[in-house]
Amino acid sequence: MGQSSVDEQFAVPPDQVFAALQQVAPQVGKNVESVDQASRTIYFNTGLSWSSWTGQNVTATVADDGAGGSLLHIDAKLAKRGMSSFQLIDWGESKRIANKVIKAMHKQLGTAA
Repeated sequence: MGQSSVDEQFAVPPDQVFAALQQVAPQVGKNVESVDQASRTIYFNTGLSWSSWTGQNVTATVADDGAGGSLLHIDAKLAKRGMSSFQLIDWGESKRIANKVIKAMHKQLGTAA
């Protein structure tokens, strides 16, 4: 109900995809909470929206696909604090956020979606 996970394949090396992700996250999110270089993971929150008071908490991780490319895994879930602690449904916002990240990544990397 309140969480969405999306994967996207890129024919680009993981370090390059992670560098692009670090550029995209602040554009999509309101604040980047942390970046873990070792695991190629970034955590950010999208902030207030029409469907949630506290936004979506997003975790995006870039992995090596074993063939010279990358796999981007995005988990988005409704932030649970304050007024949103009672909200159970995100009205599809988590999936929209994940797709927005993927679209921005393709644009940043100059690859086709």
